[in-house]
Amino acid sequence: MPFEKVDVSAVIENALGADEQLREMWDSSRMEYAVLGSLIKIRKEKGLSQSELAEKSGNRQQVISRIENKENSPTLKTICSLLDVLDYEIQLVPKERDMMAETPIADSLMGIAKGIGIKNRDDIKELRLKEHL
Repeated sequence: MPFEKVDVSAVIENALGADEQLREMWDSSRMEYAVLGSLIKIRKEKGLSQSELAEKSGNRQQVISRIENKENSPTLKTICSLLDVLDYEIQLVPKERDMMAETPIADSLMGIAKGIGIKNRDDIKELRLKEHL
């Protein structure tokens, strides 16, 4: 029996378009994955191993590994200790629906993005578009 080719992105978009609660959960998890991905990238750019980050932040290497592998959700205390070691901080800004518009969130993201090699707002827009393809 042959397999039917499925456009997974289209299926997901249809489901998200039909269910606002699902859309909110999806968006929330995407943000979490983006933050964790940024933490990993920053750690590597600073030349720190998981063990070194763990030692400097007062955690165990296994904790860092589980966070990076998305096996558990870190507490705010853990995130703050990791960010402190990496010379980053959390800033709270009002939530906006259009992340690509010029908003306080986009401005805050630019501060983080510059630390990982993104030069301008258009680069963020391009990454967001690629993420949805």
